[in-house]
Amino acid sequence: MKAEEIFEKYHEFKVELFILDYEISYYKELNPDEVIEAMTFSRPQGERVQTSNISDKTARIALDYKETVSLENTNGYIQLLNRQRYIQDELKFFEYCLKKVKHGDIIYDLIIENMMWDEIEAKYGISRMTISRYKNMALKEINKLYETRNSLIANYNSGCY
Repeated sequence: MKAEEIFEKYHEFKVELFILDYEISYYKELNPDEVIEAMTFSRPQGERVQTSNISDKTARIALDYKETVSLENTNGYIQLLNRQRYIQDELKFFEYCLKKVKHGDIIYDLIIENMMWDEIEAKYGISRMTISRYKNMALKEINKLYETRNSLIANYNSGCY
């Protein structure tokens, strides 16, 4: 994720995180009937040879049912957890960056506290032009921090440490 994206969509990510927290807290496993229905309407793969009165599809459903239910439930839950962790990590890193950049307190109020420009002007005694300049400077600094972070992660993943 890029700093600009979080600058623009910080509160949308917070809402998504809130919803993910709810979904994980109240995760409901798939209903067995839903799994059977999905498997029934799926297309068979491979050759189709009929050697008995029981259709190939019926046999496949019977054999794969438990594994499919378990896999689907696990995958759904893991996807929610992965997305939650990703957004949490990105928001924490972004908030940490705001604390480290010059004039980060002003940008923190603008983005995290969702203050209006007029409120920031009054609180800090600065003009809109200055707020805009500080925001652009902070964005550049944060982008450099993101580039460094991404480079470190790439080096770590490739074993170059």
